[in-house]
Amino acid sequence: MGKIHYRKLAKCKQLRDLLHFLSDAKWHTTREIARYCDTECASTLVHELRENGYKIKCERRSRRRWEYLLLGDSKHSPADDILQEMKTARKKADYSKMIDMQKEAEQCLMF
Repeated sequence: MGKIHYRKLAKCKQLRDLLHFLSDAKWHTTREIARYCDTECASTLVHELRENGYKIKCERRSRRRWEYLLLGDSKHSPADDILQEMKTARKKADYSKMIDMQKEAEQCLMF
């Protein structure tokens, strides 16, 4: 299987626009990304940003709705540990801990 090519952040305005849009540490839908970046291929832009080293979480909210959250720009960010703890809390139905961890993640993601 051949190597998948992607555009570099420094050479692509759409990727820089997407990074700017996602840098508010909030969830954004595919539709919002498509509008902001003036593209019909929002998921492709997200993929290319990931290939440039950015960590972006994706969650399906309904049958036709996906949302994305920028986690960081390294292979491992402090937010990864927080998200793992949130998943553990969710499995245990410890909602107060999940809320605390979400607040900590939001503070961690502000750059």
